Amino acid sequence: DDSHELRAGPADEDLLDRLFCNDISRCVAGAAAAHEAHQFRDALIWSFDLLQQCRDRYRSLTSSKKQHKMLLRLYITTQTLLLAPFCPHYCEHVWAQLGKTDSIMR
Repeated sequence: DDSHELRAGPADEDLLDRLFCNDISRCVAGAAAAHEAHQFRDALIWSFDLLQQCRDRYRSLTSSKKQHKMLLRLYITTQTLLLAPFCPHYCEHVWAQLGKTDSIMR
């Protein structure tokens, strides 16, 4: 079963890849704006709920082809960084699983 294989190569050549990358950037901007306004509930919504919805949409839209490895790693890294203020111990664990040797809190 090759349903879990991932695609490599340039991520900017495919429309769905670019859409997912833009969705990630939009969620980062929304979370940052919410943090700056001290609207932490909204920051959590941007960091988890909306970003998760973007990932789910990418997964469903790419069901007939392989997902891009670099974009999924970007998604995991981004969500881990965005969630670190809310659940630092879990994010520290994920950060280490990503191969990072320094603390996520740096």
